[in-house]
Amino acid sequence: MLSRLCFLIGLLFLSLFGVGIMFYIWMYMLDPSFENDLFKKILEWFLILSFAFFGISAGVKVRSRNNQ
Repeated sequence: MLSRLCFLIGLLFLSLFGVGIMFYIWMYMLDPSFENDLFKKILEWFLILSFAFFGISAGVKVRSRNNQ
């Protein structure tokens, strides 16, 4: 249960990262001088959090298999 929850949260952050990348490309196409460091940091944290939750999900799954 916890593994699925962490996996879904990781998937949420990964999808937010994907939407953010598409938005960033769209904004760059509209204005080539578009440069926003805060936006880049937010995208970076979405990616970090998604991999962190995927790692937690895998760790919980492996640990639950070892306990059986």
